[in-house]
Amino acid sequence: MCIRDRYGDLSKMIKQAIVLLTLLLLHLVVAKPSISNLKKNIDPVPNYNKFELSFDVIPSQGRSYSNPYDPSEIDVHATFTSPSSKQKTFNCFYYTQYTRSGSVGHEVLQPGASMWLCRFTPNEKGTWNFVLEAVEGDGQSASVQERFDTSASNSKGFIRVSSANPSYFVYEVDDSLYFPIGENLCWAKDTYDYDRYISKLAASNATYLRLWMASWMFGIESAESGLGNYGKAQYQAWRLDYVFEALASHGINIMLCLDYAAEWNVGSDWKSNAYNSANKGGILSSPDELWNSAEALSYFKRRFRYIVARWGYATNLLAWELWNEVDDATGFESNLAGVTNLHKESYAYIRGVDSNAHLITTSFGQGLGVASIWTLLDYTMIHNYGSVDMASMALNFIPALKKEFSKPCFIAEYGTDWNWNNPNLFTNDITGINMNNEQWGSLFAGAAGGGFSWWWDSIIDPHNLYYRFQGISKFIEGEMLVEGGYKPFNPIANTSAYADDIISPLLNWGIKPPANQFVVHRDGTMTPGPEALSMLQYGVSAHTELRNPPTFIVDYEQPGEFRMPITSGSPSGAHARIYLDGVVVADQAVPAGQASIIVVVKVPAGQHKIFVDSTASDWYQIGGYILTRFTALQAFGLLSKNKVLGWARSRAYTWWQVKNNYTQPYIKDGVISADICTRSSTAVVQWWNTVTGTIEHTDTASCTCTGSTCSPLKISVPVIDSVKIFDWAFKITSFSEFR
Repeated sequence: MCIRDRYGDLSKMIKQAIVLLTLLLLHLVVAKPSISNLKKNIDPVPNYNKFELSFDVIPSQGRSYSNPYDPSEIDVHATFTSPSSKQKTFNCFYYTQYTRSGSVGHEVLQPGASMWLCRFTPNEKGTWNFVLEAVEGDGQSASVQERFDTSASNSKGFIRVSSANPSYFVYEVDDSLYFPIGENLCWAKDTYDYDRYISKLAASNATYLRLWMASWMFGIESAESGLGNYGKAQYQAWRLDYVFEALASHGINIMLCLDYAAEWNVGSDWKSNAYNSANKGGILSSPDELWNSAEALSYFKRRFRYIVARWGYATNLLAWELWNEVDDATGFESNLAGVTNLHKESYAYIRGVDSNAHLITTSFGQGLGVASIWTLLDYTMIHNYGSVDMASMALNFIPALKKEFSKPCFIAEYGTDWNWNNPNLFTNDITGINMNNEQWGSLFAGAAGGGFSWWWDSIIDPHNLYYRFQGISKFIEGEMLVEGGYKPFNPIANTSAYADDIISPLLNWGIKPPANQFVVHRDGTMTPGPEALSMLQYGVSAHTELRNPPTFIVDYEQPGEFRMPITSGSPSGAHARIYLDGVVVADQAVPAGQASIIVVVKVPAGQHKIFVDSTASDWYQIGGYILTRFTALQAFGLLSKNKVLGWARSRAYTWWQVKNNYTQPYIKDGVISADICTRSSTAVVQWWNTVTGTIEHTDTASCTCTGSTCSPLKISVPVIDSVKIFDWAFKITSFSEFR
């Protein structure tokens, strides 16, 4: 073979290799996914406003995404670098656009284009850089680098727990107070219905709503959609987008509940739960398997990832609420370790994917919840129904939880009853007395918010009780509850008028009372307090491990009565018996189910022992204990170095006493005194209308000091006629320091 032939063959081989390499490179280029049609919603974007990227992800050659909501199939995320070189990574999400038309109850949502979105909230002024990346399950990826600018804004940013005073929430930009006032509004007929509600709330100075991701409103995972695939529920997600934006435009913040116990209860909505193996794709044969299922947890995390990606941008999101009343789910008590672990895993995962660090909480339906779970979370909550005095309930419940956990706490649900089948529910309180007492009682209990009624659609809206939000909202506006170092205290209230004292037990189902001897003092206080007293009286056969019936040691200045409202009895019925100084004075059969019974005992003047028992096999539940002929005026306060915020009210102004036509006192000689002075001084006293939030009287008060001994600061209370005026809020401002 000649040299030419040899070199010719070599040249041919090189050409073939080049062709093969080119084809291989072309194949690799075509095989990769790609990102196209990238658009920004705004540039520059004001700080703490939503920056949104929309784009398409083109799958690699020969591939399609059967479930774009599964990050193991296609994982799309963006890493943002701030002007100060800080980095945050946010997941992106698959989205379907909708066009809305119609009216309340007749909403029509027309689907449009589907695409990918990434939502981000910048918190620094200047130029931001970002890398957008799409990674397929086998590692093939595509990325795009871009930038955008930000400008100054008047936004206060995200809501945090105050580091200076962990009883309250603050905005991160200026540490200003956020004291939520509003209601539950967990679902509505549609977005047009939400428009109607939101306009009323905004006009009433409300700043808070609670929403549920329920299967019928806002839920993205159901038996219809199947586990881990949110395609069929995109219209629900669009609805939630709409409501988030509508609320933000009115300055109203949201606690978003991600799950609710009824879906995990065999006696309720379990049959329609996507996890139920009776439904296509379900993986659990019974709801109690959830608590220890690694597979279920993985689907929970996938849903959390999508939720955080879609709504985690929002500065008007107060918190993620993991569960509504988790203790009502099947298997809660027998799987408490698993329930606690699920909360621990959920908290850790959400905290890891939510770079905006929204607060995380949960809720319980009974009592004060579970300590092992509360310690994991950012703040605590209480649900309470049926208390005959909502103010007393708040003033006892809130301090108990704050003392144990040193976290913010509020009443997240309340009502005169929880049972919508009770025909009395909708007429118990049509003027909002319980709203008034819950909100003002919460403020002076040191709560983080005003307490939130459950019955938004059946009581507040039809009776137009939105005005109940105005008074307290205006009263606290501009008050420095955080930096002022305010602490609850109890001024002394006196009047010649009398009214009934209501004791609201703190303990609910399943908790044995730690005490059974209670001393009731003449000012209406009790030792030990209501935190040691149960709403349930347990019988002699069933639940005997919880039985510890109470004895009340009372001292009546004048002859009076001891009353015990019974709200329900066990399925097998119950029997109440009351002893006065060892003698049976009342025997009352309690029917099964809902009840409306008042057991009344006549009590002579002087000291006595009243023993309350359940003599049948099982339990009955009470609304509280009522003792007559106590001082009609009550006063509560928050004290700082040179200011007092206070509330004076008629003890008889409760929804229960008004409904049952109890005599309302006329208080014309009320005096409030407080031993708070450190030197002789004069203070200005403002008297506020609790309904309108307006100042109606201005007075002065003084105290005199001789050496280190000071007289109490005394103020005269304007008339409480119990016709138009039932209570007053007040502010005392001193030119010297208080104790």
